Amino acid sequence: MLFRSSIAQDEVRKLSERTRFGFKRAQENSVLLGQNNLFGYNKVDGRLEIVEHEAAIVREVFERYTAGDLGLRAIANDLERRGIRGRQGRPLTYSTLYGMIRNPKYKGCYAGRRYASRDYRDKRSYRLSEDKWLVHEDDRVPAIVPEAMWDEANRLLAARGQTMKQHAQASQNRYAYSGKLICAKHGTAFHRHVYKSKSRGEVECWNCKLYREKGKQGGCDSPTIYSHELDRILARVFEQVTDERSTAMQEYIDNLRAFATQQDNAPALAKVEQELETVTHRKDKLLDLALAGALSNEEFRQRNEACNEQLAALEQQRTELQNADKTLEERIRRVENLRRTIEERWQMSCGFSREMSKALVDHIVVDSDESKTRISLDIFLTTGAEPIVSETQTSNAQLQMRFQRARSGYQGEYTVTYLVRWHLE
Repeated sequence: MLFRSSIAQDEVRKLSERTRFGFKRAQENSVLLGQNNLFGYNKVDGRLEIVEHEAAIVREVFERYTAGDLGLRAIANDLERRGIRGRQGRPLTYSTLYGMIRNPKYKGCYAGRRYASRDYRDKRSYRLSEDKWLVHEDDRVPAIVPEAMWDEANRLLAARGQTMKQHAQASQNRYAYSGKLICAKHGTAFHRHVYKSKSRGEVECWNCKLYREKGKQGGCDSPTIYSHELDRILARVFEQVTDERSTAMQEYIDNLRAFATQQDNAPALAKVEQELETVTHRKDKLLDLALAGALSNEEFRQRNEACNEQLAALEQQRTELQNADKTLEERIRRVENLRRTIEERWQMSCGFSREMSKALVDHIVVDSDESKTRISLDIFLTTGAEPIVSETQTSNAQLQMRFQRARSGYQGEYTVTYLVRWHLE
């Protein structure tokens, strides 16, 4: 049976490989494959023909980008402002222009085999690296921009992409709360800004990205979060985690261990193994029928494809059942590591430090009432590598902390109350 199963798989694999080989040979012979949806062109009788009113926009994008004054996002915004859109009235977004700059067809080259399937049983595809593309000049692909301009645009794109990546990494690592404060209303990150106070000097605070971009009207009216208040809140949270070895955390570990003891995946695993054997046997029979001429090629393809989908689902179930125990043990280990890490860092720092927050806080969800004087913080702790997945909340009671704030431009103060819960995510 295993031998016949192997034959069946080989037959399907060979069919897939022959199909891909046919596409490859077609691409190498300059046969234009793909759909007729490339902006700037229409495909007619296996050739691309320039659509001049669209090509003029393509040239404008390349010319403005290579001039170096504007980025793709600014160019896209300007096209939108002027009412210039793509096909079906769709806007020419940043991602659209990015793909336009990257496409070799605009310089008169055919680019095939940019994507490949992961497995003969899996229809999903992934993007290949550029060195594996089939790129060649083709008279069936007329150029809209000169090759030198296309090359310069792609050089700038690569250079700017690297610069943005470096800036993002630097920003992410520079401040303890960068990328960690998340607006509950919009799911966007809070951005940092600093203002000078007569009494406190420079004050670091955080607001929702939408507030920073658009203000309260049309943006976001979420509250301002001050770093010095967060410092005190997180110090209390870490104290709770380390206090008496954290009763809440220990209860969570004990519950996980009890669940692992009660869990018996053996019957379910045996059932999946039996179903795998049944489907594999069915595939063997299909191939026998196809080779005997009892099934048409199309009928064999449809039935075999259905069997492959069943096998893939069953194999996934088997893997999940086999890894269930390992997952529980890993979760326990990570929770224990978190507690130990916090204790060690607390002792080394002689208390709280922002480096602890950077390492041990995955994210903080910020919400508030209409007055913005009662602020809710859901603090999700991590081992420092990846979040701890849990369906349960570790802190049963909310931690309440109050801070006095000066009114901007007015006399007097007002009170802000934080309602804080910490979680193992």
